[in-house]
Amino acid sequence: FLGGSLWNSGDRSRAESLLQRSETMAEKRIASGDNSYFPPMLDLALVHAIRGEREEALRWLHRSVDAGFVAYLELEEKELWSSMQEDPGFQQLVAEMKARADVMRRRVQGMEREWAAE
Repeated sequence: FLGGSLWNSGDRSRAESLLQRSETMAEKRIASGDNSYFPPMLDLALVHAIRGEREEALRWLHRSVDAGFVAYLELEEKELWSSMQEDPGFQQLVAEMKARADVMRRRVQGMEREWAAE
């Protein structure tokens, strides 16, 4: 996400231009009904996180999770999300995502045990 790198380096005008383009593309994907693994709402969340707009970023992150995004490691390990790492709402959302992943993991393990027993 070049916009984030430019923002962090202080080149805010070039960064904002790229962030606006990313925002427009994400809005078009949402309007088209795009429901890919990395939903367009995630792009909007990242744009707002880079700008330091934490509440708006969290709102879009929640929408991403509601749309099926479960890759919490993307949020924990990517430098682009560093502005959100200390936010209690962000931490709570990541914890909820981990809990959902744990439930899915246990279901898969249970199914694998059943298949092995057959």
